[in-house]
Amino acid sequence: MRFVHIADTHLSNRQYGLDEREKDIYDSFNQCIEKIIELEPDFVVHSGDLFDRSNPSVNAMLTAIKGFEALKEKKIPIYAIQGNHDMPRDVSKGKPYVVLKRVLGNEFFKTFGKNNCHILEDIGIYGFDYYPVNKKSIIDEKLESIEKKINDIRNEGVKKSVLLMHQGFNGFLPLEELCEVNIGDIPEVDYIACGHIHKRSLVSYDEDSNHKFKSKNPLLAYSGSIDSLSEKEYYDYEKNGKGFYYVDFDNCDLDKNNIEKIDIKCRKFEKIEVYNQIDYNTLVNNLKKYNPKAIAIGEVCEELYEPLKAKLNEYTLYYRLVRKSDYEVDISDINETNIQKVFEDYVYSKGLDVNFVDNINHKMNSAEENYMEYVEDYYTANFKNSVIEKFIEENASENAKADNNESIEECNLKTTQMKLGNKN
Repeated sequence: MRFVHIADTHLSNRQYGLDEREKDIYDSFNQCIEKIIELEPDFVVHSGDLFDRSNPSVNAMLTAIKGFEALKEKKIPIYAIQGNHDMPRDVSKGKPYVVLKRVLGNEFFKTFGKNNCHILEDIGIYGFDYYPVNKKSIIDEKLESIEKKINDIRNEGVKKSVLLMHQGFNGFLPLEELCEVNIGDIPEVDYIACGHIHKRSLVSYDEDSNHKFKSKNPLLAYSGSIDSLSEKEYYDYEKNGKGFYYVDFDNCDLDKNNIEKIDIKCRKFEKIEVYNQIDYNTLVNNLKKYNPKAIAIGEVCEELYEPLKAKLNEYTLYYRLVRKSDYEVDISDINETNIQKVFEDYVYSKGLDVNFVDNINHKMNSAEENYMEYVEDYYTANFKNSVIEKFIEENASENAKADNNESIEECNLKTTQMKLGNKN
């Protein structure tokens, strides 16, 4: 028995608001369908976020229906749960999974409602839809119900088990408070087919001494998204690829060697790190090669910003470019011993008085009430006299001009008087 684990297809997603990116998602989905048909698995599990929103576009629905109908023709059933993006917030709105069940048929497109279990030969396929962290009590109830079902049907010859979830496990999200599930809460299943985390991950808990299970150690798998939907995912795509997992479940003892990573091709991404002419030439030459055009994100030194921007307009679908300051510092390199030096260098680079800025910063942070007196004293000592001198100098100049003009007028008056006297 073999199956495909796929998740987070996010049909309808329009990254950067671009039609081309929405089409990219459809292309990635269609590539997955083609590869699934080539592999001829016994079934497919989809672990949520089939769509990017609960009211998907017509094109998204048509893409899903067309792809699943192609699987139906090959007699490959689909078991699917709803992710957080699939679920309508307004209960009065239509549910896309209900539409798919009506179009494709209940026997082919199987979901998990009150019946959280489907049996296919000797495999129990369990699952439930997404619940947020504030509904953890419901998640616990679902898991307890599944554990009871596993124990009930084990004696009936159902020895293998797959659990579909669209949740964040501890260790896979940046904050523990965001995690809805701990691995220790999971019933003893063979394979946990997860969605929600877009980075591909495969963990065998026989390698983790912190978690012990009574009879079997499960494989926890996030198949990841099928396309890059954030900047971080572009980097993960270069390292781990995008696509789905193909699981060989012929043996009861499932391990990583039974899991094959199936990759598809996605639009290229280029990280921009241009600090000199060589970097510039290398990046531009790479961008010229890509068809379709790549996406590029990163930073460039000030002097090459404008010329690179022109090239990016020509050779990329989308780019985000940041000017790199000569005085930017990697924060990971800053510690208590050199942070003062970094601060002083930056202030100096802006043409400011380092001591004054440092002192006023210290006085304001320490809530000293007399910090304005310090500013006035500094102004008086460093600027007031020079301003007064400049004022006097400017006024003296104006007075000199006025005196000069007055002398000219007096001379003209005397000349006129002399002319008039001669006439008389």
